[in-house]
Amino acid sequence: MDALRAQASESSTALQQAHEELDTLKQSLATEKMARTSAEASLDAARTKKPDTSEVDSLRHELQTLKDQHQAALMTAQQESAQATEEHLNTKGRLEEMEKKLEEEKNKADVGKKTSEQDYKDMHEAMEQLVEEANRKTTELEGRLRECEALVEVREKELAEAKVCHPSIVEVGKE
Repeated sequence: MDALRAQASESSTALQQAHEELDTLKQSLATEKMARTSAEASLDAARTKKPDTSEVDSLRHELQTLKDQHQAALMTAQQESAQATEEHLNTKGRLEEMEKKLEEEKNKADVGKKTSEQDYKDMHEAMEQLVEEANRKTTELEGRLRECEALVEVREKELAEAKVCHPSIVEVGKE
């Protein structure tokens, strides 16, 4: 993303340079227009003085050369400006795409985090319920065990009493 920003900055710099060159060319054009006006004034003055056209022809040729140079420089500046603008727009588009992808990834991460948190809470609640159920069953079983132990004790006491009271019954059971 830093590379895209750097490229965008370079594109902006190139665009700014192209605009500065365009401004320079505009100033050159204004200067050339003034020179042209001056040359045309000199031409008019020369026509009225004497019919020597060599100086006028030279001025016309110089003016045409300046126009051609200006036109070439202007076209170059316009092409560079258009290219810099296109690069800037391409870079801006890629930056926007990257920002959109980043936002999508952040959203996915948030959804994943929330899902994980909810899964953890659900698992925690389920484990609490299992522990509570296990504790309840353990308590129930411990109560039943105590009842059985008490019943065994009662039976043992009854058996011991029966042995004492009826020794012949106990002997029959051994046979």
